[in-house]
Order: sequence, then structure tokens, then C-alpha cells
Amino acid sequence: NIKKEKGEKTMKTKSRNLIVVFLMVFAFVCGVFAITPLTANAQGGTGTKDDPVICSTYSEFKTAMEDSNIRYVELKNCNEVLPKISGEGLISAINVTGIKHLSLTGKNVFTVSANSDGYKSYDSLMHLTSGSSMTIRGGGSLTFKANLSNGRNAVIYNQGGSIAIYSGTLKGSYNTAVYGMAIWQDSGDVEIIDGSFISDSAIPNNNPKYSVYLGGGRAWIRGGSFTSVNTSNTQAPLYGLCIETDAIV
Repeated sequence: NIKKEKGEKTMKTKSRNLIVVFLMVFAFVCGVFAITPLTANAQGGTGTKDDPVICSTYSEFKTAMEDSNIRYVELKNCNEVLPKISGEGLISAINVTGIKHLSLTGKNVFTVSANSDGYKSYDSLMHLTSGSSMTIRGGGSLTFKANLSNGRNAVIYNQGGSIAIYSGTLKGSYNTAVYGMAIWQDSGDVEIIDGSFISDSAIPNNNPKYSVYLGGGRAWIRGGSFTSVNTSNTQAPLYGLCIETDAIV
């Protein structure tokens, strides 16, 4: 009887120890997930000035730029074809939300696929509206290759937001379209301190093209280079800036 009682006590003690170990492991795992920010990018970054979210895919870039809790984003060596979305109409690939500080690193290219039948059409890469702002810096480049023959085809479409560009290269190019542009502004503010703005086109007619179009809103041009290139054999007039009468510069 005595031996049996000791055995029972030993088994109960082992069971308690196993439960304690399990609870400790569970608590540790929960703690790790609790301190890992849900908005953190796979490459690290929490979206602060000292710890920007680093993006090297379109999905990461879109998620970061549309999250109002993330302010600082670095785009690094991304080259992707934009996903096809069923339906009709024009859309922007990314709707910039909140306050954003974008740093460009390396060469970044986003291309719209040639076949868009049955799918929504990408009119621009990034779209800003009232309440959103974006500052761009860095030594890298950002290119948007469009496929529309009659659209904005712009890297940035501003419709009431606020933009400040200190450096970097923005290039509007084409895939199956015939032109692209860096910035299209209908309303809002844009301040260009420096940087390169390029329109790459192959227009088979004499319609003019420009790298930055200011249809409205306000603009401060303090520096930068503005270039339009046409690879066709036509004599289409090329301009760096187009400033409509409704725009204040």
C-alpha cells in the first residue's frame, strides 16, 4: 500500500510539472505575438522615422501606403506587373492614405499588363485626395508603365492632396499605351524642390505631351528637371511642364 501511494504521488507531481511547462511555453508564444507589430513588413519596419517599413513587392507597398498608421515607407528595388482586377472603369493602383514619407531606393517599376479586356484599367499608380499628403525623397526611381491610349497614365494623380518632392526620379512610361507622365494634378498642392520628372512616349501623331501636367490647384516649382521623350518618328511637341489657366504657380 505504501509503495502504491508513493507511485500515485509521483504521477501527480509529473502531471503538474507538465502542465506548468505547457503554460510557460504558451505564455512565451503569446508574448512574442503580442510584441510583434501587426503592421510590420516582412523585411522589418514599424513605419516610424527611425524604423520605416521596407517594401520590395507591390503588395507590401500598397498595404503600407494605404495604412494610415504607417508614415515612413521605403520602396526598394521592386519590379512587378500589377494584378488584374475584374470589372470595368478606371482605378488607381494605390490610394495614398494619411501622411506619408516615401523614400525611393534603387530601381522600382510597376507595369500594367497588355491584355486588359474584362478588367479594370489602371489610370495611375498612386492617387491622393483631400486629407492625404506625401513627401518623396531618395536617390532611386519610380516608373509606371501604362496601357491606356486615353488616360492620365501618371505615376502620381493628385486630386486634392498635398505633395512635396525633394529628390528622386518619377517616370511615366508605357507598355501597350503610347505615353506616360510623372504627375497629373487636378487640384491640391504640389511643391517640387528637386528631382527628375520624365515622360516617355511613342505617340504616332502630333499631340503634345509633358512630364508634369497642372490642370488646377497650386504648385511651387523651386528646382528639378522636366523631360519628355518621344521614340516615334513624328514631330509631336514635347514639354516638361503643362500649366493650365486654372492652376496657380
